[in-house]
Amino acid sequence: RLRQSNMHWVPAGEVEPGQEIMVAAKFPFGSGQPTTKMVKWAELIGFFAGDGCILTKKYRGRIYRQGIHLATCDPDLDVHYAQVCDELFGKHALWARGVAVWSKNAAVALGDLFNYAKSAERRLPEFVFRWPEKSKFALLRGYLDSDGSVSTGKSPAVRFCCKSKGLIEDLWHLCLSVGIQVSAIRSTRNGTYSGFTSRDKLWRQIGSNHPVKVSRLSGLTLDYSLARKRGVTADVVVDKKFESVIQPVYDVSANGSFGVNGVVSHNTIFGNSGGAVFLALTNEFIGVP
Repeated sequence: RLRQSNMHWVPAGEVEPGQEIMVAAKFPFGSGQPTTKMVKWAELIGFFAGDGCILTKKYRGRIYRQGIHLATCDPDLDVHYAQVCDELFGKHALWARGVAVWSKNAAVALGDLFNYAKSAERRLPEFVFRWPEKSKFALLRGYLDSDGSVSTGKSPAVRFCCKSKGLIEDLWHLCLSVGIQVSAIRSTRNGTYSGFTSRDKLWRQIGSNHPVKVSRLSGLTLDYSLARKRGVTADVVVDKKFESVIQPVYDVSANGSFGVNGVVSHNTIFGNSGGAVFLALTNEFIGVP
């Protein structure tokens, strides 16, 4: 339980593994209500990030046809994402081992968003972090449909895992931006895969288009609504390291508290704290009223 009397500010270097620190429960990004097409577009981006690819047909070395393929591998997902593609691109989607849409507009739009990167090198476009909450929910729902899973048992949880550590970090920050409480990002011993889990019941509101995952989401019971309302919650420090970085440093001042990489920091100025240096180096400044 968060008690004001138990909170006090300490230099970051004095924080040790095992101690609890305050972290931002939700970042103040995004506003307004998106259109229905915008929500479907966000959902498609999320699915494509996990299990989508660009289709091309060539003749004598020249591309004469382009499209996208979504590895849905489920009849319910086939129907849903075929309808999404029909509405967005005006092209009839075919499904056989997934959904295929032969549309140059679809191939160029999604290819440009992810810089035509392979699955292990993909990152989310920066603008998605400025989307309204409903659109962010749709993107997370799309990724859950494609490359996410929902475990069962005594501790049910949503699990995201893939080869692209950058994509996992983006999804992790996107979850934080809408107030979803998530675990720390962990990698396999050989570093091939990275991922995180979440037991937040907010996933029940986000939902899924996969019937099995929908039923499993009902098992998530941890409620962080109070933390989201207050704007902060607590987490346990699991590791500590110091890094030496040589980069330009700028004087930064802020009134009140603010979030840096998800950690709540105190009002700081360059003259008496290293916090401003940290802000300048990471380029991660998020104001918290």
